[in-house]
Amino acid sequence: MADDVTTISSNTSWLNYNGDGTQDSDTPPDNATSGLGTGPTLNVTNGALLEISGYLNLNAATLNITDGATVSVVPDGILGGDLTNAAGGTVNIDGGTLTLSNEFNGNQSVYNITNGTLSVGNDFNGNQAVYNIYKGGVLRRVVS
Repeated sequence: MADDVTTISSNTSWLNYNGDGTQDSDTPPDNATSGLGTGPTLNVTNGALLEISGYLNLNAATLNITDGATVSVVPDGILGGDLTNAAGGTVNIDGGTLTLSNEFNGNQSVYNITNGTLSVGNDFNGNQAVYNIYKGGVLRRVVS
């Protein structure tokens, strides 16, 4: 599972994403730079836009958004636009953007943001998670 790597380097659309890893619902330590679970790695790079209609179910995966890339999670019809089931996962944003049009349920995961943005459109529920916000990193809620 940990060796499963997918790289997106051009514009792509998906219906849902399920990391399908082995979650760890323990709270990561304050100095953590990665989640406690094991799962696949999804790299989005090279200015690509990955639009996910529905849900980004992190499920212990590692999501790397770099080099001007954007991951946009939007509703599939009237449902979704959420990051869910995040326990044990890691999100690394370095020069990229993760936009959630609806809810952020990012509990028990680790978020590293450098020169990029994590933007949440509605509810923010990120309990027992670690947020490492480095130079140029932005974590924000966008009210529409």
